[in-house]
Amino acid sequence: MSGKHDIVAEWKYINWTTFVLGLAIVGLEAGSIYMYKAGWNINTGYLVKSMVLAIALIVVGYFLYKEQFTTTKALGVVMCIGGLYFINK
Repeated sequence: MSGKHDIVAEWKYINWTTFVLGLAIVGLEAGSIYMYKAGWNINTGYLVKSMVLAIALIVVGYFLYKEQFTTTKALGVVMCIGGLYFINK
C-alpha cells in the first residue's frame, strides 16, 4: 500500500489475475461440491477432477503462455486418459 493507507484507492492497483485465480479456485471447489451432491464417489470424483485439471492446465500453458508441449506432457495426457478409461470400465 502507499503511504495514504486508503484501501479503496488501492483497488485500482490490483492485477486482474488475482480475481481470475480466485474465481477459478471457487469454481473448482463448487464443482467438487456439486459433483459429490450428484452422487459421485469421493475418491473417483477427486481423481477425475485432478486429471481433467491437469489436461486443462497443459492446454492453457500451451496457448496462453507459449509453453512447449514435450513428450513428458504428452505421456502425462495419455496416462490421464488411460486412467479415465479404467475408472469408467
